[in-house]
Amino acid sequence: FKTAKVLECMHTFCEECLTRHFNSVNSSRLVMTTNFPCPTCRKTIYIPNKGISAFPTDLKIKQILEFIE
Repeated sequence: FKTAKVLECMHTFCEECLTRHFNSVNSSRLVMTTNFPCPTCRKTIYIPNKGISAFPTDLKIKQILEFIE
């Protein structure tokens, strides 16, 4: 994880990976939307108004990464 973000369904993903997943999902749609399915549980996740970077940071993962560094 570079910047771990928590989704509404409580699954955690790197911000860059979420962006790629969102772009991949939308590339197959006729109309761009502001939601995507969680890659793990498939729950529909709505992107905050400020974008994917506005999802909350997973503080546990952040602390583990800081400890490793």
